[in-house]
Amino acid sequence: MSRLRTIYNNEALLVGTTPSTSGTDNTGTIKRLHRIQTIGNSFEANLENINEYGQMAAIDRINLDGGTSSQEFSYYLTDFENEANLGFVISSTSSVIGNIANKTKADKNYYRFVAPEGLDAVNLPASSGAVMAVGNGYIGSYGLNVAVGSFPTATVSVQGLNTATYASGGGVSPAVNPADGTKTSGTFTLPTIAASSSTKPSVIKPGDVQVTFSNPNAGVFQTLDSSINVQKADIKFDFKLEPITKLGSRLAISREIKYPIDISLDIESLMSDLTANTGLVDFLCNSPTTDVTFKFYKTACDANGPSSDAANIFAQIVVKNAKISSQNFNGSIGPNNTVSMKFQSQVGAANDTVNGIFFSGVTGYTTGNVALKSS
Repeated sequence: MSRLRTIYNNEALLVGTTPSTSGTDNTGTIKRLHRIQTIGNSFEANLENINEYGQMAAIDRINLDGGTSSQEFSYYLTDFENEANLGFVISSTSSVIGNIANKTKADKNYYRFVAPEGLDAVNLPASSGAVMAVGNGYIGSYGLNVAVGSFPTATVSVQGLNTATYASGGGVSPAVNPADGTKTSGTFTLPTIAASSSTKPSVIKPGDVQVTFSNPNAGVFQTLDSSINVQKADIKFDFKLEPITKLGSRLAISREIKYPIDISLDIESLMSDLTANTGLVDFLCNSPTTDVTFKFYKTACDANGPSSDAANIFAQIVVKNAKISSQNFNGSIGPNNTVSMKFQSQVGAANDTVNGIFFSGVTGYTTGNVALKSS
């Protein structure tokens, strides 16, 4: 009987190694991405109409730029295991994009495994299911949403050069040779879809997320000290990938990051104490900056709350040298007054410890289920 539908338990998302054209994606190098909540794949070909005098309708429709294969997925942030496998640097002293910028972990192949109807993907041999793969995939954007009433969720978009589908969990690599658009000679073999480590948090609750500011006066009119009650925060940075093309190549030979990379940080909090400020004019002349730190704790059910045990910090994000660009105070009869603040920063180079965004925390688990901490 033909397949009638596919639902979430049938699927898993995996990522290969760099470079995507290496042909070494196998059970030792392909990693599963955990806590996935959504997956979307799309393909777009920009067709150019070929017309000529003497005929109204186009005589052909030709793709001019090779098209774009895209994938977007989201997952609950519990640690930085996914981020490490995606190629981000997990270090409190090095920019998150260091390995992507120097291309040691830039382009990868992404594998969307689909198990047969009625079966979980987890613990299933990859040969039992089908695969939709994106070849030569580059990360286009990364975002994180943290809010009261929902679990911290990361969203990642990927742009690739090729999309391919397979009847089983192995075959010719989905990557293509960018110079001429031909298939590579490499192959891939997906591993059995492994379950998450037993010591990996199932989820991080909003009550176990702490937000702090290094400079209380960086809020201009709203203090950013311990009295602030943050309700939600959105962090995002886009790579704005530029396709590099040349005569003689059917596809982009690379997708290069366009610099600088802006970081946007939107925070909404309950209105608390106002800070003394002589006026907007003074702020425009000397606007202060702040480091904004997000700490994500594995739930510790004790009376003192998550801060009582620093070992339970499974992820930490620091946005450095952020400067506020707008601040809105909102109030009405009924709900609490709120303050919406927009901060801006920029990603720095791998050796820039003053600017940008920095990830640190748990990146993986040993066979003994012991959490490994980054610096």
